[in-house]
Amino acid sequence: MKNRKIILDRGSISSQEIAERQDFDKLLKSFKAPPNPYWKSIWFWGTTGVATLGLFLLTKQPFTENETLTETIHEENTTLALDGLPQDTECIKSPVAAVEIPFVSHEIDPSIDNEIILENGSTISIKAGSIETISSGRVVIKTRVFEDKTTAFLAGVPMDFKNSAFESAGMIEVRGEQEGKEVFVRADQPIEIDLKLYKDYDGFDFYALDDQSGKWTTYPCEFSGGKVDEVTALSETDKKKTVLTNEIQSITTQISEKENDLLEAPLPLKETYYLPKNEQYIFTLDYNKRDFPELAALGPINFEAYPNQANYENIFKKSWSNFTIEEVEGKYSVTFSDKLGEESLKVRPIVTGIRLEEAIQVYNEAKQDAQAKRDLIEAEREQLVNRRAEKNIELQRYIADMEKRFNASNVVYLEAKKILEAKEQRKDRFVGEILTAASAKFRTTQFGVFNCDKPVGYPKPFENFIRFEIAGNVISPKSVYVFDLDKDVRYQFGSLSNPLTSFGMNGHENVVMIVLENNEVAYAHTSKAGAKQSGRIQLNVIPAEKVTEERIKTILNEERVSA
Repeated sequence: MKNRKIILDRGSISSQEIAERQDFDKLLKSFKAPPNPYWKSIWFWGTTGVATLGLFLLTKQPFTENETLTETIHEENTTLALDGLPQDTECIKSPVAAVEIPFVSHEIDPSIDNEIILENGSTISIKAGSIETISSGRVVIKTRVFEDKTTAFLAGVPMDFKNSAFESAGMIEVRGEQEGKEVFVRADQPIEIDLKLYKDYDGFDFYALDDQSGKWTTYPCEFSGGKVDEVTALSETDKKKTVLTNEIQSITTQISEKENDLLEAPLPLKETYYLPKNEQYIFTLDYNKRDFPELAALGPINFEAYPNQANYENIFKKSWSNFTIEEVEGKYSVTFSDKLGEESLKVRPIVTGIRLEEAIQVYNEAKQDAQAKRDLIEAEREQLVNRRAEKNIELQRYIADMEKRFNASNVVYLEAKKILEAKEQRKDRFVGEILTAASAKFRTTQFGVFNCDKPVGYPKPFENFIRFEIAGNVISPKSVYVFDLDKDVRYQFGSLSNPLTSFGMNGHENVVMIVLENNEVAYAHTSKAGAKQSGRIQLNVIPAEKVTEERIKTILNEERVSA
């Protein structure tokens, strides 16, 4: 199997860094326009005693296969061109271009006092004249509230701080625009934001994100409120909670097993059946069949060069006086030579004629059988995912019921409930949000991203390199995300401060995720012990068209449920 080359989302690059790395003189000197390709028919004596050798590129093969000769997903090496670098790289940019976390827009009259009430109970207070407007028209305030790892990840919000990863208790992004253009807050009239938190803020601090550098800095705020004491309230529910939690964990394990079953049931590869993949790399080569009886047993064959061999076109631009074929463990290499030198090409045999038709039929049957098996496994996995979501709903509703009974006479609960009811909030909010009176209040003269966070240190790197594999193929990612589900944090490896060589995991439940080319997402539920023992992590792949916020939440066990 060959390594798969992929392009992943890179980290933010500033204008200064781009300028420092530009060397156009060197680039121009190294650039040469490629000549027009041409092909020659050549004839010569071979070392194996064959009188003639016909070496040429076939322009067309009479294939009867009902599919094109393009490679199916994850069967072929793929090299993507690098995108041109912009003058300035966005600080917040979704790693999956096809999935965006939308803003919620609120229209206000900037000439009067405004109070915007968000869905989670957070408020934004804007005094008259606080916005530097472009005209006398209305202003649009755009907000995004991030309450889980999934939305923060898909929005592209960086979560690193001084070589640590952030665990968030509440995060908000606020922007302002008028007539489609950005507006700003007056320096002498700050706006006030009351951000509702979904965790107790004990041990947390507050931060603001620099849009230019992508770095977090501490920011002043006032914490207030706190979670209701759950020790007494939930003592009688501990047993059932434990049962439901264990069931959810068991189902998660079964889901991982089904995902491993999919890895162990890949679709058949064309090379296994000596089928062609790309007609551009097919040529005929006469060889001594007595030296290669295993090839002779296949009947009439051509050879197909493996892709991405830089010397392929050079070989076919000249005539050679000699050639040899070598076989090592079922793989073949042809070496062309003359007085001036030699060139080697890795090839594989492909059948032709009637044998090709027979091989195509056998391949299609095997592919159908394999796909049917994969469809069955995928259906079973989806059933488990739905069952886990149902158990999560059952658990949350049970906890909500017990908490409400206990808190009926609890002053903190009643006060929080009174505030929410007064602001006419939706009735389907999370129980944790309703019962949490904690909030972070702050004033700001700038729009941006603000976060209540607790830095969590990066895990210790593995002693040995861990391979990342897709259907048995080793890949070389540029960036790897690790979600520690117990610590509720996201680590990112592949930056200057945390290169891939520092890759590690904590001894908890982890999800490893890699964004592939064309917005595909590869992931695996794995553990530190399992990765250390095997030395590899086998990844499942979600096709680009199936990558959604809901799918990522399912993988991270963040299905949203309401009381």
